[in-house]
Amino acid sequence: MNEILIEETNKIDVVVEVCGVSNVVNDGIKLLKPGGLYLFLGMVHPHSDLHITGEQIIRKCLMIKGIHNYAPRHLDQAVDFLVKTIDKYPYEEVVGPTYDLSDLQNAIKIATEKTFARVLVKPNMK
Repeated sequence: MNEILIEETNKIDVVVEVCGVSNVVNDGIKLLKPGGLYLFLGMVHPHSDLHITGEQIIRKCLMIKGIHNYAPRHLDQAVDFLVKTIDKYPYEEVVGPTYDLSDLQNAIKIATEKTFARVLVKPNMK
């Protein structure tokens, strides 16, 4: 991550935090270019201490926005986006492989090893 951070510092337009881990915020702030937007979608717990200074926000003229609720249409839009971009972005490298529900034990094992940022499990679709 450090090589990416150094290489991409001040180059990213938008950072979307969906993991709920407050210690990633400073890296996200470093990645944003001046005028960038930081979206918080996954940090809805009372122990999310953030270590952001006013200086970080003001010098880069950052916009920070929290998003709490969403409608079913937003999920549809997200799925449509993924379908349209599946061959464009390396989702499996970033997120990890997808496991069938019948292979849940292996998915849990991989998740606890923290090899990937996320481990996906497909529900049984009947």
